[in-house]
Amino acid sequence: MKFYDYKGLYEANYDAFRKYIVKTSDNESVFKLEFDECQKEEFFKDMHIDSYMDLGLPAVYIGEDGYLYSFFKDGTIKKGEKCSSKLEKQLWRGRIKLSKKIRRDKKYWDKVISKINGKQIESISESFGGYNKYIYINSEKNYVIPFRLKESHRKNAPLLIYYQGAGALGHDNFKPLFEFKSFLFGKKIPDCNILIPQAPYSSNFGANTIEDYVANCIGLINTVSENSKIDLNRIYCFGTSFGGGCVWQSLYDYPGMFAAAVPVMGMLMDCKNKLPQLVRNYKNTPLWIAHSSDDNNVKIDSDDIVYNELKKNNPSIKYTRWNKYGHNMAKYFYRREPFIAWMFSQTK
Repeated sequence: MKFYDYKGLYEANYDAFRKYIVKTSDNESVFKLEFDECQKEEFFKDMHIDSYMDLGLPAVYIGEDGYLYSFFKDGTIKKGEKCSSKLEKQLWRGRIKLSKKIRRDKKYWDKVISKINGKQIESISESFGGYNKYIYINSEKNYVIPFRLKESHRKNAPLLIYYQGAGALGHDNFKPLFEFKSFLFGKKIPDCNILIPQAPYSSNFGANTIEDYVANCIGLINTVSENSKIDLNRIYCFGTSFGGGCVWQSLYDYPGMFAAAVPVMGMLMDCKNKLPQLVRNYKNTPLWIAHSSDDNNVKIDSDDIVYNELKKNNPSIKYTRWNKYGHNMAKYFYRREPFIAWMFSQTK
């Protein structure tokens, strides 16, 4: 039996998957991949999905008979429902559409880097409700992050960072702000500095791309901290879905930076391998995890595993674990739970 997958050049190392290619898009940015049962272990390794399967979650591919097949870590293969005749076309067209968005991001980055000579932060004369528009440039890594910053008028104020969901990816420097304002509508936020970065489309494809984005966000946070009057003992972060994963990655890679954090509907990539270090580093830091067991977009398994280990040594950890609302639970959590007041009551 042969199985098929679709990848964009942006999703993985081309050298790793080129031997599986059976079809290429006209612009050479999207590929149809083929493997058989004898190749499956090698294919999973090359595609870097082992950590995902370690959580007990299946990797799903289309069989040559037109049915979906779920592959599990223990070697089990389960046959699912038959694909619609439109599914493969939708996958192919969706990847091509996404590749165009990523190319637009890259074109924007190149334009910004060539235009702004060595600056780390460039201000843009536009404000929305006090949230000023900026660009962060890491010339050394050729990385650009559009962001909004609302600065407090008082000295030594806390810093609040919001990591947006995948629906706000891009470089328009508006969608993450709109998401933030929508989720927190009616919520009272104490006087503080508020930082809202925007991730590129290419950042949502596994551990490596999230790590790169988070590393550049930490560079942005450090730069903002140097230039603004920020209380370094009161830096907080929260994020939704993809942004929840960014919160976990920030906690893992930069222990000691945050006074409190709230990952909502997130996933710690490569969870089982990273867990021992996370447990060592977070015995006291207040964390509030939120997820729903019926979330079919970002499975709850990672949060369950992390919480069950952290709670053994961290009395300051909270877990809002619902069984309803699916991947829409964030808006209900943000509106109902006093997570803002809880965060701002914490200090290092």
